[in-house]
Amino acid sequence: MGGIRNRQIYIFHEIRRNKMVQDRKIARRVRLADVAAEAGVSSMTVSEILRPRNSRIQVSEKTRLRVLEAVKRLNYQPNLQARSLADGRSSLVGILFSSLQDPFFAELLNHLEQELRRHNLTGIYAFWSDYEHFEQALNTVICNNVCGIVTSHDELGERVPDSIPTVVYGYPHEKYDSIYPDWEEIMKMIFRHLYERGYRKFGYAGHRATRKTRQDILKKILKDENLPVRADWFYSDRNVQDVGMAAARKFLKQKERPEVIIAQNDFTAMSLMSNLQMEGVGIPEDVAVTGIDNLFIRTRLAPNLTTVDLDIPAIAKNLSALLIERLREPAAPHREITTESHLITGKSC
Repeated sequence: MGGIRNRQIYIFHEIRRNKMVQDRKIARRVRLADVAAEAGVSSMTVSEILRPRNSRIQVSEKTRLRVLEAVKRLNYQPNLQARSLADGRSSLVGILFSSLQDPFFAELLNHLEQELRRHNLTGIYAFWSDYEHFEQALNTVICNNVCGIVTSHDELGERVPDSIPTVVYGYPHEKYDSIYPDWEEIMKMIFRHLYERGYRKFGYAGHRATRKTRQDILKKILKDENLPVRADWFYSDRNVQDVGMAAARKFLKQKERPEVIIAQNDFTAMSLMSNLQMEGVGIPEDVAVTGIDNLFIRTRLAPNLTTVDLDIPAIAKNLSALLIERLREPAAPHREITTESHLITGKSC
């Protein structure tokens, strides 16, 4: 019996030892040299191909594809911190958006992260809940030695050092590369749709910004069409997170309300609708509502929201492309890209 028991103990320890060996093999980080051996090239060639900026050596397309296939097979994850220390160039991109409570930025962030990953770049995120906290968020990413910045802040000014390539979303910037929707065309598109459906009394709900805003554009359109522009039908505030709820409270107190409220974005429109409906206001029977963004969750509303599709995946792709081009050619001419949009009709108006 003792021999059998000793044999069982021996087998148990062998199994445990083999498992530990396997675990160590699995846990061992795939190195640059492993990728080089798999692809049949030098470690320097692999390193240069995986650089987010221009390579310092000429590599054929066939070799580049062979290395990338080896990276995928081995699931190689570059050590970004080590690379930054080795050549003084970070692979981190600072991404500065307002609060992720707005689902638009959550969707944009998801697509942007995928685009950056294709170029061996990684996002480091900082968010602000109000304009006063933006400076702190900006300093956070700059202190992490980022190679570039993507932001949506409309008061960026010249806060970012010239040495850090920066791309701005949402509006044109005189210094930094930017990508933005054609807000005038979007507001005209929404207005034409609503006007053709018989609406004549327009309201607006959104954040207040320092630049020319969507509500400014709407006011001009209404004046040009000789339609009423009532201050009490326009709600804007820069320091309120839930603008939709705040706007709903304002409109609920009014004896005479607008026939339709154009919200700054889908998030504001959804909050506005739900808060009005909770107080017994019918959408669109009593007040119609429209948004801008075309968020996926808008289809879950009752009624589903009329909105403008900004094409979030295309925005992310262009933001990434502008940043990569600026990293490769720091002295290239200033660039601006205007994105295309189209109306999506729902049942909210």
